[in-house]
Amino acid sequence: MSNRRKHSRKIVRIEARFDDENLNIIRGKLKNLSKGGAFIETDHPLKPGSSVKISINAVDLGKIIDVQASVVRVVPNRGMAVQFEDENNKEIDLLLKAMKRLYIGTMATLNRLTETVEL
Repeated sequence: MSNRRKHSRKIVRIEARFDDENLNIIRGKLKNLSKGGAFIETDHPLKPGSSVKISINAVDLGKIIDVQASVVRVVPNRGMAVQFEDENNKEIDLLLKAMKRLYIGTMATLNRLTETVEL
């Protein structure tokens, strides 16, 4: 099976909310994120083809990011994959960049700690 994704995914664990068809607020967790979409772990996935506004709790940026998406796939007992309508969403870009800086900083710290322990 070929990978049809245009953007690489980052493994994350970010809280998100969306409304179901009855306007009930559903909570979930983003498991991966890219410029083009995300996988949301939830017990209440929407049907494939559904349009959904997702509110992502971007703690690293200190705000909530709202994105419009379409459900492209449902994985029973796991969640749903969504594709963002705007792949050039500036706030998603900022979140991905913040996560990258955090990762690089963490790796540099771990590297320094490892060097200190080896001495």
